[in-house]
Amino acid sequence: MRGKLRSKILMWLFAVVVVLGLVAWWGFQPPKPSDFKGPAMVLIPVGDFQMGDQSMPKVGYADELPVHTVSVSSFLIGNCEVTKAEWDRVRDWGKNHGFNDLAEGRGKAANHPVQDVSWYEVVKWCNARSLQEDLKPCYTVASGIYKTGEDDTVACDWSANGYRLPTEVEWEKAARGGLVGKDYPWGDSINQSRANYREDHTPSKLTALWQQMLDKVIPWKPRSGGASGYHPAYETGNVPYTSPVASFAANGYGLHDMAGNVSEWCWDSYDAYLSGSQTDPRGAASGTYRVDRGGGWASYAGSCRAAYRCRITPTRAISDFGFRVARSSVLPAGSR
Repeated sequence: MRGKLRSKILMWLFAVVVVLGLVAWWGFQPPKPSDFKGPAMVLIPVGDFQMGDQSMPKVGYADELPVHTVSVSSFLIGNCEVTKAEWDRVRDWGKNHGFNDLAEGRGKAANHPVQDVSWYEVVKWCNARSLQEDLKPCYTVASGIYKTGEDDTVACDWSANGYRLPTEVEWEKAARGGLVGKDYPWGDSINQSRANYREDHTPSKLTALWQQMLDKVIPWKPRSGGASGYHPAYETGNVPYTSPVASFAANGYGLHDMAGNVSEWCWDSYDAYLSGSQTDPRGAASGTYRVDRGGGWASYAGSCRAAYRCRITPTRAISDFGFRVARSSVLPAGSR
C-alpha cells in the first residue's frame, strides 16, 4: 500500500516538475523580432498647414520666413522621444546584425531621451530597428542597407514601411498639434509647467549697470548670479538636465516634448525656404548641415518655438540633442 502511494506521489511530483519546466521554458524564450513593439505611433492626417514664423510682431529669425503653405501627406510619428532604454535594446541587437559601430549614446536614465547621438547614428539606428521588427529599412547607400560609417550618399526610400526621421515639414506640422499661427505646440506663451527648457534670467541693462558699479565700489562683495534658469525639477546631478519622456502634457496630436527636453534631428539638409505652395518637400538634395528642431533642456524659450530652425553638422553629438522616429503611413502591400 505504501509502495503504491509513494509511486503516485512521485508521478504527481514528476508531472508538476514537467509543467513548471514547460512554463519556465516558454516564459524565458527569447522574443522574436516581430514581438518587439515600437514607440507609440500617432497618425498625423493629410492636409495643408502654414509653415514658418507667424508671430505678430515677428519674434523669429530670417530663415523662418517666408510663411508658406505646405501640403503634407499623412504619416506616423512617435508620441515621445526615443529613450535610452529603447536605444540600448536596438543597439545591442544591431551589434550582432551588421550594425557594429552604433554609438553607445547617453541618457540620464532609462526613461529619459537618449542624447549625444549624431545624425548618422540615429539614421543607422532607425534601420536597425526596422530590421529588428521585420520592416523594410528606409535608408540605403550604394552597398545596400545603410549599417556602418558616416556616409553622405545615404538616400531615403519614402515608400518603405520602416522607421525613419521626420522631415522638417513633418516635424513642424506635428509640433503645431493642429493649431494655426501659434508660437508653441499649445499656444503663444511658454512656462516651465509646460516644457523642460531654460528660462532667460539675463538682467536688464539697468540691473547690469548697477552690478558693475557695485563691483567697482565694493569689489569684495559676493555677487549673486541669480537662478540658473534650468528647470528646477530636473536640475539634479550632472548634466544633462533632461526629464523623463512624457513628463509634460501632450499637444493636440497627442505628442509629448515637441518643445524642450532634447532638440530633435530631422532628415533634411538645411536650406532656405522657398515662397509659394509646396507638397511634401524633403529639404535640399545635399548640404553641409542637417536640421534639428524643438529646442532642449539647455535652450531658451525662443528656441522652443514650433517655427524655430537650427542647423548643425551631422557628425555632432551633444547633450541636448536626441530624436523621435517617424514612418510613412501608406505602407506597401503585405507589410504590417
